[in-house]
Amino acid sequence: PVLGIMYSPMERVSIGVTLAKTSIISSVNRIQKTITEAKIEVISAGPPEITGLTISSSRTDTETDKTRTLPLTLSTGIAIFVSNSLLVSGDLVYQEAVPNRLSVLNFSLGSEYYINTKWAIRGGLFSNLANTPELKSSNLSPASTQPEHIDYFGLAFSVSRFSSNNTLSMGFDWSRGKGNAQLF
Repeated sequence: PVLGIMYSPMERVSIGVTLAKTSIISSVNRIQKTITEAKIEVISAGPPEITGLTISSSRTDTETDKTRTLPLTLSTGIAIFVSNSLLVSGDLVYQEAVPNRLSVLNFSLGSEYYINTKWAIRGGLFSNLANTPELKSSNLSPASTQPEHIDYFGLAFSVSRFSSNNTLSMGFDWSRGKGNAQLF
């Protein structure tokens, strides 16, 4: 469920707050792990010659009804109509810590400018910070998997054309991240 409220303390200013909690009532998770191994026997006296090829494969299927706990999310934002053609807005989004995940606070700032009644440009900045712990590089093994930890910051920009029946928007979204992932 999502609970939200919007308040306009003065003309041209709106403030909003939402509280959201996603719950998984039931689920079935199926995990398939396949390991394939190839062995090649080569005689290296003289020109190399392949004398044997062995391919083996094993597969493990696991099924569980264990569900993941998803975080409570608190969002707040403000929008200010600076003029009839310029809107400036900002948001903060907090997610609580849950098992195997940390609490995190992300932001976004944006602006929308109407050049005229048919054209608008939009732009913004945002964060997408990881809610996973920093990776530990000591005592790693293939069995000690860790979730990736990558913090992103980005920019977005678009141009829109309006008509009486539709809107066409074209834009881009660019982000850059820094962090680590365990590959094996």
